[in-house]
Amino acid sequence: MTDPTLLFAQHLDDGRQFRTTANGSLEGLEIRNERTGADGDMTAWGRRYDPAGVAGIVALLGGNADDLDDPVGFLHRLAAAGDLPADQPLDGWLAEHGVGGDPLDVGGT
Repeated sequence: MTDPTLLFAQHLDDGRQFRTTANGSLEGLEIRNERTGADGDMTAWGRRYDPAGVAGIVALLGGNADDLDDPVGFLHRLAAAGDLPADQPLDGWLAEHGVGGDPLDVGGT
């Protein structure tokens, strides 16, 4: 896998932080979420998507065959344009819209 690409980062006035990263390719894509509380405790979770899941993500979000070659770049472009849901974790939003993935062992709490 490649190095993770930042999709979202949010820093709230009370010290809480939230970030979402993605890495991978058509062969497998990982979306990881991290939430840090005001007390500094971090919780991490995510999902791994197989090729069918990656194709489902690209199709759901209006991509084309070229976007399958670089799904992380595709997600990054959408995030930068404000075209991804920033008010909830991306993997949860995808699941609500019928694209599920396998739980990712992120080693967090």
